[in-house]
Amino acid sequence: KYPEGKAGESFTVPSSVKVISSYGMANTKLKTVVFSGAPPTFDANAFSGNGSMLGIGFPQGRTDWPGSVNGVPTFAIPSAVGNVSASKGTSRSSVTVTWSEHAVATSYKVYRSDKAGGTKNLLATLSGSTVCTDASAQPGVKYYYSVVAYNGPFASPSSAEVQGWAKEESFSVGYAPGLHGTGDSRSATKTQGVALTLEGAIFTRTGYAQTGWSTRSDGSIKDYELGAAYMTDAAITL
Repeated sequence: KYPEGKAGESFTVPSSVKVISSYGMANTKLKTVVFSGAPPTFDANAFSGNGSMLGIGFPQGRTDWPGSVNGVPTFAIPSAVGNVSASKGTSRSSVTVTWSEHAVATSYKVYRSDKAGGTKNLLATLSGSTVCTDASAQPGVKYYYSVVAYNGPFASPSSAEVQGWAKEESFSVGYAPGLHGTGDSRSATKTQGVALTLEGAIFTRTGYAQTGWSTRSDGSIKDYELGAAYMTDAAITL
């Protein structure tokens, strides 16, 4: 008999137990009870008085368990999710995580961490889908994803971690002498989300000094100071 009122919300029944006697698990605080093999013999009212119990778990693949015991539903405990994959730079705005449909899962939780083996943060909870889109992924940042299957209150072991990232876009920033300047054109590459420090004075004109950068070929209006931070994620010629 499981001690009445004992603390704890889950209990794994030893495999040596063959009979759960009447009221053997009655009036406990348990939410879930886990069995590791074939169902034992359940005497009448074995779980009587456990109105808060969420479920009885048994190993996935067993077919000898009834759908419920004393009104408490039974669930196959899911094995680990397989074939988890994450996109690697195929999108500039997101990472797509996919996995194989699980035989007994009713829902999935997708986790993301910033490093291999790091803290897993819940990204999404899904039902009826084996695809998760991480729209919060920062371009170029590599993340580690894992998936856990649920069947009722019972969770599978975590899947293996897979790495994924959103594409880091780059933009060309060109420098040209324009209509009146002298000097060789050149270019730089701006990375998405990262400021680019603009060049200083690199062009000359007799009787003038370069004091900034213009997006107009005649340099009539100064749009940026020399050495300014260019923040816009777009190609430009100055």
